[in-house]
Amino acid sequence: MSRQNSRLVDQLADAPRCSEMRFGRRPHAIVFRYLRGLHGYSRAGVSLVEMMVAVALLSIISITALQLVRITETEIVGSQITLGNQQQSESVMAYIYKDFAQGRLQDDVRSRAYTNDNMSADLKAGAGVTVVSLFGMTSRYDGVDPRCPLVETANLAAGTFKMNATCMDPGSPSILLEINKLIQKGITVTTGLEGGVGRCSISTPVTIDQVTGIATLTVDDPSCVATGGNPPTGVPAGNHVFLPRFVAYDTNDPRLFHTSMIEPPDPLTTGIGLDMPAEKIVQGGGVSNVADFVFAVANDLNTDITVRLETDHQLSRLTIPNPPADVSVSNNRPNQVQISGKVPAVRQALLNLNYASPDNYFSTDGLMGKISDGMLVASGRTNLDVKPNCGGQKDGTALLFALGNYDSDGAFREVSYVTSVSVAGKKLPVHFYGYCGLSGGSVVKFDQPDGGYSPIPPGDNMSNHCANAKRELSWIGDVVNPANYNYRGFPYVKSAPMYREGYSRREHITVYLYENFMDTVPVSTTGINNDSATTLNRYSLIFQFDTFDTTSGQVSLQLDNIEANRNLRDINDPFTFLDDPRDFQTSTIGQDGRLITNASWQFSNDGVIVPLRLGTNAYDPNTGLYELGRYSQDPDGDGNSDPSLKMTSWQGLVGWNVRATNIQTQAVEWQQIPFQAGGPDARTGISLKISRAQRCPK
Repeated sequence: MSRQNSRLVDQLADAPRCSEMRFGRRPHAIVFRYLRGLHGYSRAGVSLVEMMVAVALLSIISITALQLVRITETEIVGSQITLGNQQQSESVMAYIYKDFAQGRLQDDVRSRAYTNDNMSADLKAGAGVTVVSLFGMTSRYDGVDPRCPLVETANLAAGTFKMNATCMDPGSPSILLEINKLIQKGITVTTGLEGGVGRCSISTPVTIDQVTGIATLTVDDPSCVATGGNPPTGVPAGNHVFLPRFVAYDTNDPRLFHTSMIEPPDPLTTGIGLDMPAEKIVQGGGVSNVADFVFAVANDLNTDITVRLETDHQLSRLTIPNPPADVSVSNNRPNQVQISGKVPAVRQALLNLNYASPDNYFSTDGLMGKISDGMLVASGRTNLDVKPNCGGQKDGTALLFALGNYDSDGAFREVSYVTSVSVAGKKLPVHFYGYCGLSGGSVVKFDQPDGGYSPIPPGDNMSNHCANAKRELSWIGDVVNPANYNYRGFPYVKSAPMYREGYSRREHITVYLYENFMDTVPVSTTGINNDSATTLNRYSLIFQFDTFDTTSGQVSLQLDNIEANRNLRDINDPFTFLDDPRDFQTSTIGQDGRLITNASWQFSNDGVIVPLRLGTNAYDPNTGLYELGRYSQDPDGDGNSDPSLKMTSWQGLVGWNVRATNIQTQAVEWQQIPFQAGGPDARTGISLKISRAQRCPK
């Protein structure tokens, strides 16, 4: 090779680098590195054979490069075509969305190719978009109930929720089967849950139990079935499942483009709404309240709307007396009401809305509202602060007694309620009990002004000091004969609640709450300082068995969530008491805050006083009193401070005698509630909803 040719080779080998797309190295560089590596290569020259080999290698590399370029060009063109089809589908969807928002999408057929005269020629000539009608424009309500509710609480851990497979079947097959067909095409379907934190996408086929007809839907992101909170919980049973009304997809390639059309679960949608306050105070105890705080909002007063209202508590009642003639009012359950008609007429009906809590109930409730206009839905909610009905008593505390029974797992099942109002007194509970007799081996009578006791001299006849219920009391029906008032020991008996209230009941367990309102707190004659009478020991729970009866009886009972280790037999403790301690097998509250005891009596009156001891943090600066609602005894550490009573056996007893309010008379009275043992509505246990206790309104 000449010196000139050698220089050309060197220049080509060292030429500037060009694009290396799809190549690991520059082709020309590979060739000339090969030439330089040949045996005998030098700047002095190269043979013809060597040059021919190099040319052949360069040709092969060039052909390969051209093929790669062609493949790349094909891929780019294909992507551009796909993108163009997708953009075309999205352009068509702009028309579909507009029709959907205006309620003009046809739902008379299941599936159709979308057409619109206003679309451009290129969109009309394209592959097109298929629209599938699922829920369509149908109302999500069947009367007042949701058509497609959850049949159980959504499973947050598994990311599933369940519903009735045939909840909405506008034609065969059902919506869920149609959804499965879409999923098989590669379409991800969007749903929503009422009260959920967001939309749920579903790409896994729906499973349907052929026996129960229950469908299980598995979401892609389990968090969407949560209601929020800390920790989050699954959306509860009964809430709406928002199935897509329509699904649209690219006719040629559904995987390329698809979308679900579904209204938001709780939107403040344009044109309609509910104006409801966040909180409202109402009177409880079954008293009717005019709930005129719900207001329907609509831009067009000629709109036909439906307002559905429902309370949280199943035993609450909603009514609309004397509704306007041009509205439709319906109730499927007492705690639901639905009103349909033009906006002005619905508003007029809402002015007469009445709310009543369950009988004898107070605490909290909620009023949920939904307003709908076709597929548009808006919602509102008011939290109800249900105040107690104290039957006109102005001093005292209202305490909700839940009566019911215990299941095999020990869980309490509520059957009914009563609102019990504390007995307000200015004596210590031992004095109020009215006991006179044996206590701790001594004969005593609790007759001191501060509640202390006086011993009866040894050898003295107890009948000289104490009335004998068996021998000295006579009856006129269920009322003690007034002639008994002349007996010398009667003052100590009449301090008992049955006499003080002028009424008594045999064969019952009398139970009531005592609250101390002492003006001054003296030092007891027993030497016990009673400064805690109106503070930590302000409240006592008093039980009396078979009051002033001449028959015998027995009861085995269990009290939970009371102060641990308190000795009820200590007569020097003015806040506890056991009548005839020898009749009680156990008198000290256990370490777990549980009293399990058997009481028996030959003659009445027997009973027990259990203190509901408060903590130092129970003081309420707003009332200036230690309040029962701040009770926090939980020795067993289960997070429940509600004292409960469970009877395991009894003899000579037929029911409870509870001091409670009467709805009809608007007064506090003694109510007799039969045990109804053995049936599903048995009332052999009591749970005191102590955290909900409220002071009676002045």
